[in-house]
Amino acid sequence: MGFFKLIPLDQVDFTNHKYIFRRNLTKNGLKKSIENEGLLHPILLQKVNENKYIIVSGYRRALACQELNMNQVNGYIFDQDEFSEGNFLRIAIAENTKRKDLEPVEIAHALLRLQESLKLTTKQLAEQFGDVFGIGSSARKIENYLKLNLLEDKLKDKINSGQIKADIALKVAQIDDSADREEMEHFVLENEGITKNHLQQIIENAKKLKIDNEMGSFREVFQKKGLTQAIQNKELPNRIQSFVHQLNREANPEKSRLADVIQKKIDAIYALTQAKPTEFKGKMLIKKKKVDRSGVDISLTIDSSEELMAIIRLFQGEGGELLKDVIEPDLQRINEEESLFTS
Repeated sequence: MGFFKLIPLDQVDFTNHKYIFRRNLTKNGLKKSIENEGLLHPILLQKVNENKYIIVSGYRRALACQELNMNQVNGYIFDQDEFSEGNFLRIAIAENTKRKDLEPVEIAHALLRLQESLKLTTKQLAEQFGDVFGIGSSARKIENYLKLNLLEDKLKDKINSGQIKADIALKVAQIDDSADREEMEHFVLENEGITKNHLQQIIENAKKLKIDNEMGSFREVFQKKGLTQAIQNKELPNRIQSFVHQLNREANPEKSRLADVIQKKIDAIYALTQAKPTEFKGKMLIKKKKVDRSGVDISLTIDSSEELMAIIRLFQGEGGELLKDVIEPDLQRINEEESLFTS
């Protein structure tokens, strides 16, 4: 069983991080607290031999004591063979999570250590540790957390500090190709304000362009004429949105051309309703005037079938088929009941 003992700090191995999951090792008010009140809680240590100990829990407190030039600390000692490595990991996790929740990247690291040490599947990890970390028992969620370990340290630190959201980083971590993943890591680091929706569009369209044009990497895709310029111009307002728009046009030229056609017709309808000519008394609400990936919602209040036909004529020809499923049922009812669209 464990026992309390004063341990010389020079016998504590600060270089061994096998049980350390926290990335933020700032000591905040710890030094001041220890200086004024002493070390209130012992450091949990694993005894390797008579002169060497590994920290199981309390790494930041031990660091604070070291910086205060303390010679020894109060420790709670476990012999190395008292528990398996997996159980020492369990102790470390329990001690860390009861004081403060781990950050997503720290959870990812802890899950990886547990998986490697205990030889667990993602399903077993979810069942045994999901609730411990407060992330639920979904194996898919555990898989997503594990993927965060693929990211470079600089991006992990940005997640920990809250400068980049974990769900943004996860989108990058889910990219299978390591070179493409690295390219998107750099992209996110350079454009911290990027939204999840914009990032998703960039990844999808970059993949499509890469395949369609038989390119080797996302970097090659981004170096296409106009794309690199769009994102490198720091003075350009909404430059990320401009980059996304340009990339979308490159990846979906026919869809973009049709969107332009529809946009002109939307503009024509908008102008018609704003002008409110005597022959057109209906009202229209356009929830999104600009046509993009998410489309445009149009709500019409029409006084007669003639007004409806005026709208429909604007959508005849190219692009008009996109309204077919919405318009045709009403056209059939016009023939059956003229008064359907009267006020």
